Amino acid sequence: MMRVLTKITPLLAGLLLLTPVALLAAGGPSADPWGDLMYKAINFAILVGLLVFFLRKPISGFFRGSAADGRRLLEETRKRAEEAENELARQKEKITGLQAELERLRAEAQGEAKANQERMTQLAREQAERITQQTQQQVEQEVTKARHTLRSELAAQTMKLAEEMLNTRLDDKQRDTLVDNSIDRLGGSQ
Repeated sequence: MMRVLTKITPLLAGLLLLTPVALLAAGGPSADPWGDLMYKAINFAILVGLLVFFLRKPISGFFRGSAADGRRLLEETRKRAEEAENELARQKEKITGLQAELERLRAEAQGEAKANQERMTQLAREQAERITQQTQQQVEQEVTKARHTLRSELAAQTMKLAEEMLNTRLDDKQRDTLVDNSIDRLGGSQ
């Protein structure tokens, strides 16, 4: 059917275009204005009839397709709007969650900072205590060392003075007797 229509369409269009030319060739415009009007109305009706006949399916298909496309487009737009609203709600939830997480992290960081400060203070106290103990031990060692040195020097000075006194007051015989007695006492105390 479509093949027949595609073959007839150019023929009808040609006849429609040639009709006014044939009428003009036949005698020109008529003197009857009603006849001309009738002729033009018939020409117009034939043109409209042909247009309706040939364009009815494509136009109705176009409008049906446009309506279907419009409905489909409207439905897609609704779906996208719903998806956008859902995504917006998810993003708001994320933002709220992130704010809560940020507050939790901030509180945690403050707690850790306070704990670190307390740890550092305790370490400083312990280190100061160790330094104080070490200093006291060093002072005690120095005092003990100084006492020992003083005793040694005092003993050496005493021995020196005793020796000088013995040398000046005792003769050789008295000295030998004193040394022998000292040796006997030392030997007996061991």
